[in-house]
Amino acid sequence: MSETPVLEPLNIKGDCRIADLSETDRNRLTSVGGSLYARDSTALTLPALTSVSGFLDAKNSTNLTLPLLTSVGSNLDADNSTNLTLPLLTSVGGTLRAVNSTALTLPALERVGDDLRAINTTDLTLPSLTSVGGLLSARDSTGLTLPALESVGAYLNAENSTNLTLPALKSCSRYLEARNTTDLSLPALTRVGGYLDAEDSTGLTLPSLERVSGDLYASNSTGLTLPSLASVGGNLYARESTDLSLSALESVGGTLSARNSTGLVVPAAIARKHRTPTKYLAAVPEQSHAEKAL
Repeated sequence: MSETPVLEPLNIKGDCRIADLSETDRNRLTSVGGSLYARDSTALTLPALTSVSGFLDAKNSTNLTLPLLTSVGSNLDADNSTNLTLPLLTSVGGTLRAVNSTALTLPALERVGDDLRAINTTDLTLPSLTSVGGLLSARDSTGLTLPALESVGAYLNAENSTNLTLPALKSCSRYLEARNTTDLSLPALTRVGGYLDAEDSTGLTLPSLERVSGDLYASNSTGLTLPSLASVGGNLYARESTDLSLSALESVGGTLSARNSTGLVVPAAIARKHRTPTKYLAAVPEQSHAEKAL
């Protein structure tokens, strides 16, 4: 009975194109010092690959499996991919692109150094991801789950997303774009460094948000609840909103526009200062605890 021959590891110092490798070399490929090009591949498995120092191009791939890969030094492009499986990948040094991807599985990924672009993705789950150094774009996504994500270095764009869940996100350094979202939940978010756009949103829940440094856009929103929000650094646009609740609001740096809103809840001092007509309010607002103490 003959023994299965042991394959010598193949370490490529520069760039590597999968199309140029034999099946044997694919099976023994261990590391790539430059970029790895696997674009348009189908049912490809690289069983021994552990690291790619440069760029990993997996665009338009189907059923690409890299079971031992732990790190990508630069960008990972998984646009238009289906069933890309990277079970041990923990870090992407640059940008992770997953535009139009389906069933991308990255259970161990903890860090994306630059941007995460998950536009129009379906069922992308990143259970271990804690930080995105640049922007997070989840526009038009469905069922994107990021349960451990705590920080976004630039801005978060969740426009037109459905059932996006970010339970651990605490801060967004620049702006939060949540226009036309449905059931976006950000229970731990306390601060938005720029503007917050929640126009045309439904069921947006931000129970811990305390400060928006820029403008707050809430026009045409339904059921937007911000029970802890104390400060809006810029303007507050609540035109034609329904049941917008801002019960803890203490200051608005610019103007408050509430024309044609219904059921707006703000403290009495805010309503008086900005001359908000009572017909737009849920009821004649009561004095806050701070006002009553005066």
